[in-house]
Order: sequence, then structure tokens, then C-alpha cells
Amino acid sequence: MRYLTSIVLVICMTLSLTAQEERITLINGKKYLLHVVEDGHTLYSIAKKYSVNIDYVIQENPGIDKRFVLGQEVKIPLYRQDKVEARKNPPKLMGEYLVHTVQRKETLFSLSQKYNVSIANIEAHNPDVRAGLKIGMQVKIPAAEIQGLNDNYVAPAIDQSKFYQHEVQPKETLYSLSKKYNVTVEDIKENNDGLVQGLKEGTTILIPKAVTNIDDSSITDIAPTNTLGEEESFYALNPALSRQDQYYVALMLPFDVDNLEQLSELGNDQIALEFYLGAKIAIDSLRRLGLNVVVDVYDTKKDPVHVKGLLLKESLMKTHLFIGPMYKSSLKVVAPFAEKVGAHIVCPVPQNTKILLNRPYLSKAMSSSTTQIKQVGRYVGVKHDGANVVAVIPYENPEKTMLTLFKNTYAKTKENSWTKDSVVTYWAQDNKLENLEKKLSLAKMNVIYIPSDDMVFVSGVLNKLRGYTKEHNITVVGHETWLKFDQIDTEYKNDLKVTIPSATYVDYNNLNTKRFLKKYR
Repeated sequence: MRYLTSIVLVICMTLSLTAQEERITLINGKKYLLHVVEDGHTLYSIAKKYSVNIDYVIQENPGIDKRFVLGQEVKIPLYRQDKVEARKNPPKLMGEYLVHTVQRKETLFSLSQKYNVSIANIEAHNPDVRAGLKIGMQVKIPAAEIQGLNDNYVAPAIDQSKFYQHEVQPKETLYSLSKKYNVTVEDIKENNDGLVQGLKEGTTILIPKAVTNIDDSSITDIAPTNTLGEEESFYALNPALSRQDQYYVALMLPFDVDNLEQLSELGNDQIALEFYLGAKIAIDSLRRLGLNVVVDVYDTKKDPVHVKGLLLKESLMKTHLFIGPMYKSSLKVVAPFAEKVGAHIVCPVPQNTKILLNRPYLSKAMSSSTTQIKQVGRYVGVKHDGANVVAVIPYENPEKTMLTLFKNTYAKTKENSWTKDSVVTYWAQDNKLENLEKKLSLAKMNVIYIPSDDMVFVSGVLNKLRGYTKEHNITVVGHETWLKFDQIDTEYKNDLKVTIPSATYVDYNNLNTKRFLKKYR
């Protein structure tokens, strides 16, 4: 009897929780469901859960497509519900995911079509589906990554605790608000649908919180206190710089033009123009942080003789920092001049490490392939300690230098426990990889290093290795050049957990990246 009572209590609690999540009410004689927005929910995922067209949801909740926040109560018009769709197999809503229950005859392709999400995306969030779909399996669909919809429909709800609500006062401008709250004008626009019609007196806008002291006289929430402002932080991290001094920067880029009208015909040299535009944004940011900097731009024309002529300019004698030149021949001309005037040089493009020898005043922004291979060896030794490490070498064109660099840095992570047999070498002929399986371990992680930049060879090895992933745990490590190998299927890279070094990485989901791209464009 006690057992039966417990079951009844659990059922009652479940019904109670369901009722709290889905309160149904009548408004003007029409049936509505009231949904409370939780973390990760999107407008699309809510509409999809209840089988109601998203346009009807927006119609019943004016402005929700502009401002969608946590804790908000959304009216779902049940009288608009697609009854056929609701009876079929509507997904459940779980945080940032729509959870789909697999039915008979459904495939990854049909799910990708149903939710407009790539198969690779589904696999990334559900590793088990690679072994095949099974009836009743729960598949998570990332609601924020659904394609082909208005960005506002798939944007997760905003956490209002991270924003100030500001009522626009007479004569206020975006610039004055940016100074008041210590954020950029772009920050304010981005969080208020662009403010295409400008600020309107009496309206309330959202302003992202900045970690700094600000005037809180008209703010509905209090900013954190006792924190360094941006300018103080900048100079605290750079004690050698003075607020009073003026600093001179020479930006030396190969535009190779005689007048501004030719900039539209740069062709292959457009990288110089793009770098210049990005540098302008960075320099503007430094100025906003209080740095007193003067920037002069020089066209190096890819000609070291022309660069020698530029160095005769008296203005360059007071330069503190050279950015560029990009070409090695011009860089060698500027290097001794920079040493003479006590300036530092930053080379913004890849160069051979030898350029740094005996030049302590010269820095590279991009690491060389040699440095990256060493980092790969160090990474494998530390990250995959105890793994079975196998180097797959092309028999026809062996990259022995790469292998030596990898082995030596890998060895240093092993201290006295390393032996010459710690890295197993396999010589591959014609990509057949015969007997490679004998080099693999069933009990350990197998780390496969492929010291090659030959796309045909690398893709052939990956294709063969993929056949071993069902029985062996495999991770492949390679080189940055592989980023250009579009012919290699992304699915193969995921299955083999391909890991490569890179001098740069752009996270396109990062808010700062989005701000930069928006401002740059």
C-alpha cells in the first residue's frame, strides 16, 4: 500500500510540474497557453514545440521578435495550432535544444531537412547517431543553429540581469550614452535591433553592462564598484607608457598605387588594404582607451629600393613602432633603420624564423611551420601521455625534418622515460596502408601524426584510417596547411578528431568577433 501511495505521489507531482510549465487560459473566449521563457529558448523553438506558426506567436506578443528575454511569459494561441502537426511527433523543448524522438524510417537526412540543420551539426551534438538511428532515440537539435530563418527567431532569450534599462531623455545621443555607460555605440545599437530610427525620447533601450564605475543616476540597476576603468587598466598593464607622451606608428604596407583611385584595382594586393582597415579599428580602440598615438601610412610598393627612399623622410626618425613591411626584402631594409632610431618592428605575415636572429627589436605576429610542429609534438606528449603514437610517413617523399622536430619535442615531455621507440614509424606506400592496423592499439588512444602537406597523401591516409575507428580510438594530428584542404570531408575530420595547430583562430560565434566584422564591413 505504501508503494502504491508513492507512485500516486510521483504522478501527482509530475502533473503539477506540467501544469506549472503549461498554464492554459481563456482570453476573449480564445484558448491560450502561457509559456515562461527559460535559458536557451528561442522564438522558433517555442513555436515548434507547440506546432504554432511563429508569425501567430509574434502577432499575439507584439515586439517579442525585437526583445525576447528570460522569464518572459509568451502567449501561445492554441486556437491557431496545427492539429495535424501536433499529433505527428512534435519535439520537446529542453534548454537550448529541441529534442526529437526518432520514428520508424527516419534518417539523419530527413531530420536535417525537417529542422534545416546540417547532418554534421546533428552529429556534433549527438555523437551516438553516427552508429545509426534507432526508434525511440532522443536526438538534440540545437535551436540557435537552425538555418534559413530571421536571426531574431533563432536568437536565445536575453538575460536582462546583464543589461541596464535606460529611458531615453531629451537631447540624449548614442555618443553621450556610450560615454555614460562606458560601452561603444555599436554595443548599444547591436542590442536594440540597430536603432535604425535613432533614439526616441521616452522609449526604453537595453544597454549591456560594462565592468566599470559609471554615473548611475538614471539606471535601474547598480553597476559593479571598485573596478579599474578601461584607461586605468590599459596603463596599469603598460607602465612604461605615459599618458602625456605622443607615440608614433609607421604602417608600411604594399599597396603599390600612385593615387587613391587605384585602390579599387588592387587585385592580389587587396590583403594590404584589408589589413589597413583592420589596423584602423585597432588603433581607434587604443585611442579610445586613452593612448596618444599618431599613425603614418606608407606604401612600400613591394620594392626595397622604394623603401630605402621612404626611410630618408625626417618624420620616420621619431617612429616608436613599425608595423610591416610584409615582404622579406623590404623588411631587411627597415630592420637596421629601426634599430638605429630605437623602434620596434612587428611583421604581420608569416616569415622564416631566421629573420629574428640577432634582431631582438623585431617580432613576428605569425608563428612559423617549424614552431608549430614543435608545439604539436609538445601537445601530444602532454595531452596524450601514455598514448600509442604512430607517425605515418609518405614513402615516396618523406618529410624527415618534420618527423625529427616532432619526435624531439615529444621526447622532451617524457624526460627520462622516453626511448627511441616511443614514436612508432610507419612508411606508407601508395596510400594502401597495408598492415597499419598492426601498429594500432585496442587498449590505448592511438595518436596518428602525419608529417606531410601533400593533400592527396593526407586525404588518402584519413580515408583509410576512418575504417579503423569502430574498433580503435584514434586522434589524428597534422599541420596548419590542412585548413586549405577543402576536399577532405568534414565528417572524416570529426570521426578522426583531427587536431591541427594554427597561428590564428577566429571564433565567429564570439560577440567581439561579430562586433568587429560589423564595424569593419
